[in-house]
Amino acid sequence: MIVGATEVVLRIAGARTLKDKRSVVSSLVARTRARFQLAVAEVGDLDRPQDARIGLAAVGNEWRHVETTLNAAVRYIGGNFPVEIVDVQTERL
Repeated sequence: MIVGATEVVLRIAGARTLKDKRSVVSSLVARTRARFQLAVAEVGDLDRPQDARIGLAAVGNEWRHVETTLNAAVRYIGGNFPVEIVDVQTERL
């Protein structure tokens, strides 16, 4: 069993309040989870309206498949939501 975890640091365009941030992050989490069948959660920067940290986790038989899925999810996030990806870190566990 191979487990991969990715942390994505985001800057949310136009978010001035935590309510603005919550609407973007909740949609991002739900849609990414459904599309890629990953565990997805907000894992940091909870008190900062323009910043978010999202954790993604995948399990599979081969690292190549797990890594490809996580990378596709990160590209999806960057291309489909009003966010800028500041940093991405992926680990094989």
